[in-house]
Amino acid sequence: MSGCLTIEGEQYRSVDSLEEFIELIERFKSLDDMSPSKECLNRRYFFNFEIYLIEFLREADKLSEKAKKSFLQMLFYHNIFSKKVTIKQGYLVVGEQNKSNSNAYSKEYMEKCKCIPNLVFWNSKFEDECLIEFDHTENDLSFIFNQCHFAKKLKIRNSEKRVQLRNGEVHGTDFGRYEISQKTKLHLEKLHLIDCSADDGVYLRIGFVSVKDFVLSNLRLPQNAELNIGDCHFENFQLTNFRNIGKFKLYKINILNIKHKYFGNTYLEDETQNNKKFQINNTSIGKTDFQSIDLSSFEEMEIFDNIFTEINYTSVTWSDEVIKVGQYNDSDSKKLSKQRDSYRVLKNVALRNNDHPQAVKFYAKEMEFYSKLLKENKSYSHSDRATLWFNKHTNNFGLSFWKPLGLLLSFSIVFYFFVLWSFLDGYDSKYWKNIFEFLNPTHKVLFINEYHWSSWSYFLDFLFRIIEGLLIYQTIQAFRKYSRKL
Repeated sequence: MSGCLTIEGEQYRSVDSLEEFIELIERFKSLDDMSPSKECLNRRYFFNFEIYLIEFLREADKLSEKAKKSFLQMLFYHNIFSKKVTIKQGYLVVGEQNKSNSNAYSKEYMEKCKCIPNLVFWNSKFEDECLIEFDHTENDLSFIFNQCHFAKKLKIRNSEKRVQLRNGEVHGTDFGRYEISQKTKLHLEKLHLIDCSADDGVYLRIGFVSVKDFVLSNLRLPQNAELNIGDCHFENFQLTNFRNIGKFKLYKINILNIKHKYFGNTYLEDETQNNKKFQINNTSIGKTDFQSIDLSSFEEMEIFDNIFTEINYTSVTWSDEVIKVGQYNDSDSKKLSKQRDSYRVLKNVALRNNDHPQAVKFYAKEMEFYSKLLKENKSYSHSDRATLWFNKHTNNFGLSFWKPLGLLLSFSIVFYFFVLWSFLDGYDSKYWKNIFEFLNPTHKVLFINEYHWSSWSYFLDFLFRIIEGLLIYQTIQAFRKYSRKL
């Protein structure tokens, strides 16, 4: 080791070269035990050189299978990286160059390194850029950042430059075309950023990845910083306790149905279905853009306790699944209140983006959960409950005009029958031709058989006029669902 440094009252050992770094590998612990050992806890390292781990991964790939296991789980605990950190996937040359072309190798002489480690950075500081770039087609890798600080940039993605096969030979050429990068995502088991922080002006980029379990929790994004997550596929997406004063962009999520030749194999994946959960809670999301996101691809939605005041969105496919909420020990009444508030917040987001059709749907859900809340809470008046019940069952809070029309037709037949029954001694079919006159809200009181009306006849006619007027209003309201003010 080159020596010791004192930083913020703590002793750090300085590591000044890749050779010194490799000597430390045996100290890294497995992902299976996230609690650092006492030995690891007492050792802090200051990496004072630009870490470029392609060569290291190449050497690790040459080891025996038993020896490789010590490299596949790497934990960096309580470290400071003063220079740029680059962790890329290399390619092994296992034969001689093609003498006819000094820039190419025969196909059998070059292969992709398979020894890619799980990476955990715990309580580490990145004072320069951190770039992690791999190609991987199995969801068995995990990258975890816990209590880390980023001063300049974090970038996680698939390889921008890949080996490309041409005419039977492999060339090291730029293979980073956008449409190819979309279809050849880096596959991960976990990608977690938990309790992390960033400096003003930092750029955090996560792109072209397919992740089973994505968690971003307790991140405060300062002014002039940017978090950019795009061209990704998530089976589970969790964003919690996020405070954004900078700029956040989430785009092109779960939108592809892929069939593609990926490193010689046919690769199939439908990102648009069978994903498990999309969760955003306890966030103040600030200035945010959502673009081309298929939320209907998730089987479960959980959104609650958020401040969404500056979200701009386009081409978002909303899910019809009921939004869930919940924290431990929440009562049923509290959960209903949170669900109602979640739909209120989403309604306002839709209105802000002039998406009135979607806002109407959110409004209907908001009122539905409000009516359930009133049913649970006996302190609300019976008139409020009756009003919400009537709106729910007559036009589904303004979504359906068929309901009031169907009810109007049914009530008109029933009431007309009883009006006839009130003044006739027996059945007489000749009066049924006047039912359309009965449907006219302005019909005369004695429009048929005027000399034989009883008090019941007047009462039934009056009651039907009230019901008819309400149902006509509900029909008009439903027809105006895309133009009425919410």
